[in-house]
Amino acid sequence: MIPIILIVWVASHIYKWLNKNLPAILRAFFVPFFTLLIAAPLGLIVIGPIAMVIQDSLSKLVIAMIGLNAGIAGLFLGTFWSILVMFGLHWAIIPLFAIDIAQHGYDVINPLIFAGALASMGSVLGVFLRTKDPKERSIAIPAFISSFFGINEASLYGVLIPRKKVMISSFLSAGIGGAIAGFSGSKLYAFGASGPLGLPCFINPKGIDFGFIGLCLSGIVAFLLALISSMFFGAKKDVKDIK
Repeated sequence: MIPIILIVWVASHIYKWLNKNLPAILRAFFVPFFTLLIAAPLGLIVIGPIAMVIQDSLSKLVIAMIGLNAGIAGLFLGTFWSILVMFGLHWAIIPLFAIDIAQHGYDVINPLIFAGALASMGSVLGVFLRTKDPKERSIAIPAFISSFFGINEASLYGVLIPRKKVMISSFLSAGIGGAIAGFSGSKLYAFGASGPLGLPCFINPKGIDFGFIGLCLSGIVAFLLALISSMFFGAKKDVKDIK
């Protein structure tokens, strides 16, 4: 996502410059032609590699933070995970889950973002309870169900982003949940369903341990904090719908 955004941004400036300086009779064909001719090589040779450096640096940062303190890493990663998802940067971290399980038999990164789905559910439920608009309720219900299955995009784009205070409170709730999971030493032992349905994947093969209890607590705390915050801030949007 990051390379695409940067390439389009650069291409927009190239397009504007060409459209301003080329003769009117040539613009219809040569403006898009030269825009593509210039932007495509820049994207492949300059912008793309820079974006990959950013993604690699993010992966190294997460690993370093977990090595320093898993609780602090959970607070950071849990809070900013949805933002990483928005820009596609989360794909720099997801492969680490499988690498950890292959090398160690468990992963310590995935538990740090587990509470995000519960935080989204709490925020969406709060908006649903506060709003009286049938249209908003019709958006909130499927968004809540989607978050229950670990898919937060519907909640993020349909409910949270138009309400900045609710969105920030949801992110912070997820971060607090991530910190609890990190301090508890929670681990992922197998891949399965996302969201609350994926809880069995975090159970130690030797039996339920403190890490699993901490993970459950992280989800409950994130859900309640997000729900209370959402109820407090209300369902009013900060931006108007585009008509």
